Amino acid sequence: MMAEKKSTKTGAAKIAAALFLLAVCQIANAQPFSLGKGTEIGIGAFEIAGEVFHNIYDFAFVEDDWDGKPFDKNDVNPFDRALMHSYSKAWDRTGDAMMCVLPAGSFLFGAYFVHRDGGNSELLTHSVMFAETVLVAHTLPHLLKGPVSRVRPYNYYGGDEAIEDSWKRSFFSGHTTMAFASATFASYTFCKWFPESRMKIPFAITAHALAAFTGASRILAGCHFATDVLVGAAVGSAVGFLVPFMHTLNAKNAATTITASPLGFSIRHEF
Repeated sequence: MMAEKKSTKTGAAKIAAALFLLAVCQIANAQPFSLGKGTEIGIGAFEIAGEVFHNIYDFAFVEDDWDGKPFDKNDVNPFDRALMHSYSKAWDRTGDAMMCVLPAGSFLFGAYFVHRDGGNSELLTHSVMFAETVLVAHTLPHLLKGPVSRVRPYNYYGGDEAIEDSWKRSFFSGHTTMAFASATFASYTFCKWFPESRMKIPFAITAHALAAFTGASRILAGCHFATDVLVGAAVGSAVGFLVPFMHTLNAKNAATTITASPLGFSIRHEF
């Protein structure tokens, strides 16, 4: 019951965040990214639908408790079996810390330069895009974790390490998805905002190296198989690129022209 209440509260908070993002989509056009009604409504609608599905599934299908008996390692494919580990609390906590530090650091690094050179309007655009990226990256793994019901690597070693209400939710790694979404978002947007900056390549390499470290920590913690992490990295990278890329289309499709003449001025806005 406590897990259901926690899941419901988390889902409600994320839906509220999605609705807030829809409310700010009226911002004026900004380069190279721009907010737009269609993009913001589409992303917000996806986020809300995903959270509704996730909460309904959790309510309808309650997982049984693990009895502590190890599963047969021979049931695991050779690739994952070669890299699987028993549970490690130290590596588990390391992954948790990285999932918080990397997104926050990636956002703040880019936000500082965007605000310094572009002001409040560009910072708002950057912030909304990042919030959407985080929301989508958080939702996507949960759409499959329940239905797939893949047990975690530590379940093949026995013991009492089962993480409450998530021992059958190995596929795919949410930590890795979030890490790569943040790294790709930060790298892509920084390159678009500051194409001449000498920091863009070192920043992108550092961000993705930290994301890879986050994924490795999930394998070493015994919480995920290598394939869980690889899929999370692919999905996270796609989200980190596609969300801001959709906003470049807004910028390209919207053009405002102000023309002055001795008789006055005219404003023309094209979509």
